[in-house]
Amino acid sequence: MNRLTRGALLGLLLLNGALYADDKDANEKYAEGLQSLEAKDYTGAADDFLAAELLADSVPLKANAVSKAIEAYRQAGMYYKEFENIEKMLDSYAAQCDYAALVDREYQIGDAFYEGHRDPAFYSLRFIPWLSDSDKTEEVYTKALERAPYTPQGPETQLRLAVRLIEGRKLNEAAEMLRQILKRYPEAPERKYAYLRLGTVLYELALSGDGDGRYSAEAQEVLREFQKRYPEATENPGVAKLILKIRDAEAQRLKEIAEFYHRMGRDAVAERYLNQILKELPDSAAADSSEELLTEIDRSYVPETVVKDQAERLDEFAAYPIPAEPHELLLVPENSDGRFLLPIYDLNLQNNSGPAAEAAVTEPTEDTNK
Repeated sequence: MNRLTRGALLGLLLLNGALYADDKDANEKYAEGLQSLEAKDYTGAADDFLAAELLADSVPLKANAVSKAIEAYRQAGMYYKEFENIEKMLDSYAAQCDYAALVDREYQIGDAFYEGHRDPAFYSLRFIPWLSDSDKTEEVYTKALERAPYTPQGPETQLRLAVRLIEGRKLNEAAEMLRQILKRYPEAPERKYAYLRLGTVLYELALSGDGDGRYSAEAQEVLREFQKRYPEATENPGVAKLILKIRDAEAQRLKEIAEFYHRMGRDAVAERYLNQILKELPDSAAADSSEELLTEIDRSYVPETVVKDQAERLDEFAAYPIPAEPHELLLVPENSDGRFLLPIYDLNLQNNSGPAAEAAVTEPTEDTNK
């Protein structure tokens, strides 16, 4: 090794020593963090502990510093910062921590965000409620599920995450999450709601674009499986109507394709699509108009004489009358333009009894013209 090479190596070693402190400096920072924690300066304590992690040489000291930073952020109510440091602990110091307890804490943090918790955007201004950070539910739940999907809270967490994805219009991601619930948790009660959610998500995906009919077919399969597994479920009437809507959407898609080919003069192709509607979707709303178009294209086609039963698509709701209220109806004087000086009573003519009716009979009236 020549002199120049030895000099460069020595300089590199000296630079490396200048950049990294030993455990003495780390311990001093750690002690400052403990003092800040005792003084309830939680964010200051977290900063000290994270500085101690950077200064430390030994892995146990680094892990202890991150663990105390997690505790400090939890005390401060900075749950996302706590979550970030839990992730650091699980990735970098897994052998130095209680892995299961930390993952369980990630689930708890996700639950807190799902139920409305938001970290303050600026800790020093945390007393201003509208200065809050964004919702971290999706990120926290996703990480927790990646680390431990088969925990007892796994099915409910996945269902909650799927709902958030649906609310964010991330329908493909939500559909995949719901499919995972059905695969992973064969005995979980959340399966029931996963079937329903997946059916509606696939229906929406079919409406937005279903070139090969894959979403429509899967949606019908999922909803029929729900009917098979839960025959006594109160949701079944609505499920049956949703299946009809899915079949209507599929038939309408095929009919539009047939109309396109008919306009292009390719009637042979149009006939195939129209025949598919009449064969596979005879109960759809587009079946009759498809048959009319097919008759127009193919004069030799003989329409069926059997009248197809079109099931009701609209939901039915029970109607209840507004209950009678035999109470006084008080008119505020300023709204009457001085015309009424006394209360106006409900005569309750259908049931002419009670205090309101008696008051209407016995209350003396004053001649306002005097």
